[in-house]
Amino acid sequence: MKVCTDACLFGAWAASKAQTMISRCERILDIGAGTGLLSLMLAQEINARIDGVEIEVEAAKQATENVSASPWNDRVLIHHSAIQDFEPGNYDAIISNPPFFTKSLQSFDALNNLAKHNDSLSYAELAATVSYKLKNHGCFFTMLPPDAFTLFKKYAEKQKLFLKEKVQVMQTSSHTSFRTMAIFTKGVNESAVEKFMVIKDEGLYTETFATLLKDYYLYL
Repeated sequence: MKVCTDACLFGAWAASKAQTMISRCERILDIGAGTGLLSLMLAQEINARIDGVEIEVEAAKQATENVSASPWNDRVLIHHSAIQDFEPGNYDAIISNPPFFTKSLQSFDALNNLAKHNDSLSYAELAATVSYKLKNHGCFFTMLPPDAFTLFKKYAEKQKLFLKEKVQVMQTSSHTSFRTMAIFTKGVNESAVEKFMVIKDEGLYTETFATLLKDYYLYL
């Protein structure tokens, strides 16, 4: 899948939050690493060892190539595996931009379906996997469409993953939110903070967006 604006925003936001919320972030897991975008964005900002797990073989190969060509290739390792079969231990932080279509009409492109539909990793499985692999008081960062987020949150709570913060992302101030970025913590049930973020205002990136992405975009 091609790099998109919301994925870049998510990676930058998660990196900034992980830096402030986790005092010693030594190990990070990227579930559904794709071509390695999120793993590399976090590696740029956080001095941690990062495991990126990707089920699709060609995406995993491209992620490996991207990591090899980066300055952080000594700290990022891509694994071609289903996350259900991956057993490396526990993590301080986990990040995932998971497939978000559930029981939806699929295309004739099998790889596109794997990337966008959650048939290979249901929200119940994702929540259980995160709970199992996340350290106590660790943080899980995810991004989903609002409706899919509401569904995932129910499964997360069953696994003792509690919402700490969510950000409703809008293309412009006149649009409704199209993505929800969220932080879940393991075993810590507190009142969640809700925020809003606008990507563009009058055709230009907002100051909030530009501040988050300035370390990653060449021209901003």
